Amino acid sequence: MMTEKTRLMVDGHVHIYDCYDLEKFFATAVKNLEHYYHSLYSNGNPLAKILLLTEGKTNDFFSQLKKNTDFPNNSQYQFIKTKENVSIILAKGKEPQCCVLRGRQIVTKENLEVLAIASKQTIEDGLPVETVIERLIEKHEIAVLAWGFGKWFFKRSKIIKDLIEKYRSPYLLLGDNSARPTFWPVPGLFKKARALNIPLINGSDPLPFKEEVHKVGSYGFSVEGDFNPKEPAKSLWNILISPGTKIDFFGQRDRAVSFFKRQSKIYLKKYLKF
Repeated sequence: MMTEKTRLMVDGHVHIYDCYDLEKFFATAVKNLEHYYHSLYSNGNPLAKILLLTEGKTNDFFSQLKKNTDFPNNSQYQFIKTKENVSIILAKGKEPQCCVLRGRQIVTKENLEVLAIASKQTIEDGLPVETVIERLIEKHEIAVLAWGFGKWFFKRSKIIKDLIEKYRSPYLLLGDNSARPTFWPVPGLFKKARALNIPLINGSDPLPFKEEVHKVGSYGFSVEGDFNPKEPAKSLWNILISPGTKIDFFGQRDRAVSFFKRQSKIYLKKYLKF
């Protein structure tokens, strides 16, 4: 008897910030992921919704969430532990809503971003990108080279090109995010990766502004395969590294107006301390 496959709807680049209302954040994530599932798929396969946290060096919301101390006392939300120390399940009442996986966004010496998702390691910022990637893939943990505005040009473009040619590993992926505007052409490095059969995954990459709470789950990727809700991280990685896995993309990137508004806010926050 054939086992029914599960459809995984995944936001592959998720940040949580202090300015977010957590109940609104997770309600939005679930709503967005369910919306794209029902819009794109009609085969009725079971659905698993997954958020891949990519936390900066000063954040550890994952550990806080595991303690169930961040929701109001009258909240219907709670987190349930799994068999893995890198994953938890958000439940509303007794009904599972989505899986949340621990992860880090590591800023390398070259000012590139490597996403270490569902990693058991603690890797500090400032190391050479090659060192970071090697530490992850040596432990059979997935490393994602994340696209960043202004970070994939000139010298750093060649660094990434050299990396994807050197590491022909199923544990090295490239990552796109919703901040790459719709008027931006497909990066040549994405095309290069495709030619080398290196997978690409997407994520929303919300910013530390209150209104960005609505961004989560709005841009991501989808795969199908065997899924164990008690081991969501292991299930996802097994699907991703399996030869022939088809990765679909869903959601929307920034249009021109949204892109320039977001970049302006980043500039004001960073340089003018607004």
